[in-house]
Amino acid sequence: MAFTYKRINAASTGGGSGGTGVAYFEDFTAVSWSGPSGGFYTYTVLAIDHGKGVNPGVQVYLDTSSNYDKVEVDRVRISSIGDVEIRVPDSPDLRFTGRIIILE
Repeated sequence: MAFTYKRINAASTGGGSGGTGVAYFEDFTAVSWSGPSGGFYTYTVLAIDHGKGVNPGVQVYLDTSSNYDKVEVDRVRISSIGDVEIRVPDSPDLRFTGRIIILE
């Protein structure tokens, strides 16, 4: 199976409507997370905000003050309506300041 890659224009806050080819991004801080609940903190971006439909691509980055480093979180969940939720454990407290990028 061959993979096809779509070139993405520079990300812009507020994203854009589906089909634009423009990535949506959102910066967050360590205090932006919800919880803890059930042993985890979560951070959610609603589908109505990112506008990328119900099957978006998601990338998560750690803000190191001078760069953004791509990181893995405990879980990335995309709901049936397209809401994107990332989560990290609360013990140890792994919340971080970063950026989430949501692609078509």
